[in-house]
Amino acid sequence: MPHSSTVSMLEDGALVRIPKYEFMTLLVTPYIKRVSYEQMLMMQDEGAVLLDVRIHSAFEKMSLRGSINLPLATLWKAASILDKSKEYIVCCDVGKRSTIAAFLMAQQGLNARILEGGLRNLYEQQDEGVVVVPDAGDGIDMENELQHELVKENEPDI
Repeated sequence: MPHSSTVSMLEDGALVRIPKYEFMTLLVTPYIKRVSYEQMLMMQDEGAVLLDVRIHSAFEKMSLRGSINLPLATLWKAASILDKSKEYIVCCDVGKRSTIAAFLMAQQGLNARILEGGLRNLYEQQDEGVVVVPDAGDGIDMENELQHELVKENEPDI
C-alpha cells in the first residue's frame, strides 16, 4: 500500500527514490537478523519475547505457544512503549510483515530478530518430521492492552 508523503527541501537538491526490491536488498535485509525455530526456542528460554505481527483473526486460529499478538498496524504506533531491555523475535506467515516490524523496532532502538521463513515454513517442516507445537489461540493478545496504554499515555493531565 503506497503512502503519500510531502518532502520540503531547505536548499536546491534532488530527491532519489529507489524501488522496493533495492530498498529491501540494500537496507532492510542486511540490517535484520534471522533466527531458526530451534534458536527461537532457546532464546525464549533465556527471556526473549515472541511477537506475532499477524492480524488478530489469524492469530486466534493458530499461534505459537508463548507468543504475543501485536499486529503490525498496532506495532507501528506502540513500538515506543516496548521494553528496550528485552530481546524480541518477530513472526508472521511468511516473513514479510515480520521483516517490516523488526526494521521499525530497530529504528526505535529495540533488539528484534525475525523467525526465518515465518510460520508457514514451520508448518511445512512439521510435515517433514520437525516437531513444532503451535496452539490455537494459546498466545496473548496485546493489541487491546497496548492501545489502552497509548491512550493513557496521550491523555492530558487534569
